[in-house]
Amino acid sequence: MILEIVEYITFGDFNTKSHGWYLVSRDAPTPEEKEVLENLLYSQGALDFSMMNDERYFNNRIITYEFKLPNTRYADRKTAEREIKSALMRIGKSRLTDTHDEGFYWYGKCKSVKVQDDAKKKALIATIEFDCYPFLTAMDDYFDDVWDDFSFEYSVANWTKWEITGKQVIPVFNPGDTTIIPKIISSSNIVINFEGTDYQFSSGENENVLLKIPPRKLALFTITGNADVSFRFPREVLG
Repeated sequence: MILEIVEYITFGDFNTKSHGWYLVSRDAPTPEEKEVLENLLYSQGALDFSMMNDERYFNNRIITYEFKLPNTRYADRKTAEREIKSALMRIGKSRLTDTHDEGFYWYGKCKSVKVQDDAKKKALIATIEFDCYPFLTAMDDYFDDVWDDFSFEYSVANWTKWEITGKQVIPVFNPGDTTIIPKIISSSNIVINFEGTDYQFSSGENENVLLKIPPRKLALFTITGNADVSFRFPREVLG
């Protein structure tokens, strides 16, 4: 009896399921922190300056998979080896999707593909390493209002669009684990005041790198103008 492949990954145009590879194991440890430590004379322990604005910063993480191609003739195993190495190593950075992380994707490049041939069991074992951005990114931007994908455990319901007439205070919550810079989509020119600073936005889709919302924080934007205004931003989490 042939077991159905339930868990798989896609990278570029390569899908492990469609090529008959069975997932054996995955390893996605938490990323290493970018630590800034200072050991001062006449001071106990070390001073840690790693955090800024209540946020921790990380290096890329290495995600390792082991896949098995069972019950395959020797000639076909050699073809499969060339195929998986070429498909994964020939492209640069791309989305890595994993059925384990439904609704999210990793972003990075394939670091190595090591293949071991098991002639006795007529199988091929592939160990694949990906060098990825430390956070998982949601497939859809926050405020896309995709109800079918709404997570009652992790998501926060909020209005996606406001009609501003004059001046209004708008709450925008960042549910992710990283600071975000929202895209502001407005039907006409507006001014957004946040924590005492005014930010000018023209009609259309714009962003200002100085207008940021820290992770897990509620921002109160005071918007002045007459326009339909909406916000969009990616949600990134430590998976």
